[in-house]
Amino acid sequence: MPGASGRSARVRRILVKVPGSTSNIGPGFDCLGLSVGLYNDVLLEAHPEPGEPVCETEGEGAGRLPSGRENILLRAASLIIPDLTRHRLVFKAHNRVPISRGLGSSGAAAVAGLLAANHIFGRPNS
Repeated sequence: MPGASGRSARVRRILVKVPGSTSNIGPGFDCLGLSVGLYNDVLLEAHPEPGEPVCETEGEGAGRLPSGRENILLRAASLIIPDLTRHRLVFKAHNRVPISRGLGSSGAAAVAGLLAANHIFGRPNS
């Protein structure tokens, strides 16, 4: 159904790719780290209709990571998008960074959620 402008509302999408990482490098302790050659791909779809946000996970953590608001992707996105129900948000994560192995899976998820939400709803060039 066309909107007020006469155009149909559409789903907005962004795909982000974030690396795993390791820290505690030599004398740098938690201040120095390196990215590793493992990446998570996260697709965010923002549908025009309102709805509860969801995260679908494939690969590492599938079936173990939460799919609702307690997911790190959604928690990070909520810092950019305070009302997560205004648009139906669907995060589709394909994880390759192992969870609970010290390779930065939580950090990668937080960065992916922030980048994707900022690109669609924030100021992507800031």
